[in-house]
Amino acid sequence: MKSKLLILFCISVFSLSFSQMKISERDDISKINKNWRITKTISGTYGISDKSGKIIVQPVYSKINKFGEYSDDLALVKNITGTYGFINLSGAEIIPAHYELEYIKKNFYVLKKKYIK
Repeated sequence: MKSKLLILFCISVFSLSFSQMKISERDDISKINKNWRITKTISGTYGISDKSGKIIVQPVYSKINKFGEYSDDLALVKNITGTYGFINLSGAEIIPAHYELEYIKKNFYVLKKKYIK
């Protein structure tokens, strides 16, 4: 009996160590697409995937803000290096994550005009 419990415990620990993504629901994402979910990797980066597990936005961001904070069709994203950019409703990085937050706050409309035609 002890050996069966030990084997079960080892299998559980082994399987947990290889689960790489935690999926969570967020209203602003599900309003855009009911199948989309925020995913978080073990290393702490975020992305977006659908219910089947297909990756919509690669999990390379340290933060994905809500859509609508700056513009209804954009969400602010923070790169792991600490710089910011925006993704659109399709999940594409439309404004590269190369900018400091203060610069974005002061120059959002200039950036939007530059990158979004």
